[in-house]
Amino acid sequence: MRQHPTIKPRRPDFKLREVPRYWQSGDPVATHLSNALFMLFPAGERFFIRSVRRYESRYRDDPARMKELRGFYGQEGAHAAVHDEAIRILEEQGYQVRDHLDRFEKVCFEFLEKRLPDVLALSATAATEHFTALMARNAFDNPVFTEEAHPEMRKFMLWHAAEEIEHKAVAYDVLQDVNPSWLVR
Repeated sequence: MRQHPTIKPRRPDFKLREVPRYWQSGDPVATHLSNALFMLFPAGERFFIRSVRRYESRYRDDPARMKELRGFYGQEGAHAAVHDEAIRILEEQGYQVRDHLDRFEKVCFEFLEKRLPDVLALSATAATEHFTALMARNAFDNPVFTEEAHPEMRKFMLWHAAEEIEHKAVAYDVLQDVNPSWLVR
């Protein structure tokens, strides 16, 4: 196992209720596009945890890897919780998103996930974690998107981005242990 930084779940206190309705540059379109993406995160984060946790038993005798997995679960769980809070605020603002989210979750997680082999769910997680780490890195290297956001949302996005970078290799490392096939990857 290569050395990774300590993966530490953090639970900052975001004041999301202070965020205005159009928090991205005061622009409704940019805000709605961001909100639409962010609404998919909680269910996805929980899927990532499930897909990695299916292989946890192979690491029971590896304290370093177990610590890494617990950090991954904690970070992903915290991300889901904060995004869930943001969704509740959107609903309080009058957005009707629940039907859309319920359909999305039903198709992705009640239908597809139950039919995918576990290794493909893990592969999808590793791929998505890689993609989110790239987006996260971009948030720091090219901060145009975050600079234009309300300060609380900027803080929220940068916290999430930093943790995505921190745990980016966990699902991939498990996948390499489980099935290092290029085709599965």
